[in-house]
Amino acid sequence: MGLARGSCPRKRCFPLFIISCKMMSSNQEEVTLGAFLQYIEDMGMKAYDGLVIQNASDIARENDRMRNETNLAYLKEKSEKRRKQEEAIKR
Repeated sequence: MGLARGSCPRKRCFPLFIISCKMMSSNQEEVTLGAFLQYIEDMGMKAYDGLVIQNASDIARENDRMRNETNLAYLKEKSEKRRKQEEAIKR
């Protein structure tokens, strides 16, 4: 009944699997514990990857917002300057 690393027949079954396996040999316990720890590490890496992606998305969104604000200010300034020049020509 030895499980290789990550060879659980069902996803997310390690806690119940470990509880139901009280009559195992020491080697089987080590393999099961190793598989469980690998599962925990994999879930942690998934969560970390998700946070990294979310953070990159937030940074990109903020950069876009700042760039849009800067462009808007530049266009307003340019428009104001053009309007003042046109008024000066009309006088």
